[in-house]
Amino acid sequence: MNKENPQKKYIVVFDIDSGSVGGSVLEYSFTKKGEVDFVRSFISLRKDISDGAQYDYQRFWKKAQKTFDALATEIYLHALVPISGIFCNVGSPWISSQKRITQYQPKKGDAFTVDENLLAKLEQKDLKTSLKKNLNYHQYDVELIDRKVLDYYINGYPVKEPLGTIARTFEVHSLVSVMSRKTKKSFEGIIQKHFHRDPIFLSNPYVFYYGVKTLLPHNDNALIFDIGTELTEILIIENDHLRNFGVFPSGVHTILRDLSSRMGLSMLEARNTLELFTERAFTDSYAELLEEDSEKAFHSWLKPFYNALDEFSKKGLLPNTLVLKTHDTLSLWFERMILSHDELGEHLLTNGRIELISFENALPYVFNEIEDIEMKLLAHYISEQKDLFSQSDYDTFS
Repeated sequence: MNKENPQKKYIVVFDIDSGSVGGSVLEYSFTKKGEVDFVRSFISLRKDISDGAQYDYQRFWKKAQKTFDALATEIYLHALVPISGIFCNVGSPWISSQKRITQYQPKKGDAFTVDENLLAKLEQKDLKTSLKKNLNYHQYDVELIDRKVLDYYINGYPVKEPLGTIARTFEVHSLVSVMSRKTKKSFEGIIQKHFHRDPIFLSNPYVFYYGVKTLLPHNDNALIFDIGTELTEILIIENDHLRNFGVFPSGVHTILRDLSSRMGLSMLEARNTLELFTERAFTDSYAELLEEDSEKAFHSWLKPFYNALDEFSKKGLLPNTLVLKTHDTLSLWFERMILSHDELGEHLLTNGRIELISFENALPYVFNEIEDIEMKLLAHYISEQKDLFSQSDYDTFS
């Protein structure tokens, strides 16, 4: 590691999922050559939007705004450093993401050359279609926050670089994410209130996909799931391409609500109980009593997960490599429970044998001092996106 006069800069990252808001000030150190030398979390916080209770939309929306504002206040008060840029990573239900396929084929079937003009034309077609027909947000006034090209296909085959290639059919596969204009304006207002600048929005599904693609390059086939507080997002990668994406309404709080109801515990007590259970901190007799209740609580999440996989597997068996991501403290408990259940086997290849992978050991050592897995992935993603650097004042070093 080069420690000679490293240049430093600081960015603020917010992460908003289905039931919590996270925030961090990340310190990037650079070598004299401009390469990322080290990244640490200068300050990192995460707050639950609710205590686990279920609210109607209006009340939950107000609590979300209040929580985000309170967390942004704390981040601002503790970030006594020059800020070079602000990023806001957003997942379901605040955004709606869709994989889109935009096709081009002349009516007469004539050959053509893929050029910049064609790419621009298909991009505009893609954006207009996605904003009008996005599955979950078609009734809202929405705004694009992120569009990333996943693949190019020429004559039915994927190619890395299409420009200059002669083709008869051409497809652009992309992941497009939109947000309600009202929601985006509210989140921007909270950030502007404290930091007096606009954030760059990122979509959690793509950041997650990018992490798998770059950090787990040998896993060309994987079933990826991100367990949030109230929702779980699923991505399915086959032959190194994103094939499907979906969300189902069950998360960490689903399990904790079930367990707290069964055992007469508060949400915090239920969480602590599962953490201690994973650490084998209880006596054998109590652990045996807890086993049944925790099993039933886990099924409150597993059943909708199973149903979601049932829909995906109608198009063929799914990869048996599972990649788990959750910023929650129950990640080890989830790993244990998933590996101990064989219900998923009928949806998977290779006779249902499950290989479970987490990101903890995949991220480069330069991110070791960041504890929140979500912030680690975001720090990794941002450090490699030169186009994002150019959108903020990243040329200013402290």
